Amino acid sequence: MARFFLCLLLASVIPLHADVISWPVNSYVGENTPDGIRVLAAFELDDEAEDSTPISGLSALAWDVVNQLLYAVSYRGWLHHLQLRFDSRNRLAEINRLASYQLRDLKGKPLKGKWRDAESAFVLQGDNGIRDDTLIVIGFERSPRIVRYRPDGFQQGRYSLPKQLSKKKKFHKPNDMFEAVAMHEELGVMLIPQKPLMGREINALYRLKGEKQWDYEMESERGNSMAALEALPDGSLVAMERAWDRVFFSLVINLKQIRVDSDRLVVEKIARLSNAEGWILDNFEGLARHQDKRFFIVSDDNQNPLQRTLLYYIELKTR
Repeated sequence: MARFFLCLLLASVIPLHADVISWPVNSYVGENTPDGIRVLAAFELDDEAEDSTPISGLSALAWDVVNQLLYAVSYRGWLHHLQLRFDSRNRLAEINRLASYQLRDLKGKPLKGKWRDAESAFVLQGDNGIRDDTLIVIGFERSPRIVRYRPDGFQQGRYSLPKQLSKKKKFHKPNDMFEAVAMHEELGVMLIPQKPLMGREINALYRLKGEKQWDYEMESERGNSMAALEALPDGSLVAMERAWDRVFFSLVINLKQIRVDSDRLVVEKIARLSNAEGWILDNFEGLARHQDKRFFIVSDDNQNPLQRTLLYYIELKTR
């Protein structure tokens, strides 16, 4: 009987076939793209799958090397498994949804309300050659926490947070928390809050273990905030800042490479993308490295009919 209900549960979340959820779009209508970036493919994603599972509201991406899956996390509390098809030139040609799972608490119940606001993600044990032990680490807003999940959405435990990062009153707003979290091979879990903590004029890169921090100065553009963070094999990090000015309809994405010294950060801008300069942008929040210097970025449409979920496959000229 228990096996029957398990099969029934799996059938309710795993489609019998993959849903094609993407179609190509133009990413740039300007004259000269920045030297630091090359768009290899650009897609708009469906708002929902064939079975009416909501795909909108994507806020984070994570790449699983072993299983060759792209995990997409939404602030609505969903974890989507995306299968990618590449063409003969090794360019992204199609995005399929294989499965979707609701994130759950320790009792196995789907997250609701403020508890489901997932905003960042990275994969643990995704490149060790073992197919069935992958974990997805997800950072949350509104209730600040960083949690380990199985690919089926069941919780496996939390990371301990430094005092200054575990209290809501330390953040400017409930939604100014863990948008940018990554796993550094030597330093462990690293994060940059969406905006500086209360009492600070500039932001900081924090290391969970040892409570170490480094000052990180963000761009001064109106409406700017930290959107994503990704670790690279050489020990550096890529940060994505998003400056969104709703009054003047301005949207700017800054991509930067960060190197961590013992007492300071060395930050170099890779590329600046602006809708005023021909880039077709939306509320980009998710960033994940695929291979070499190729990355995926995705936008959160905020469940707004005037916005879109865009997924770009890009190549960055990092050092």
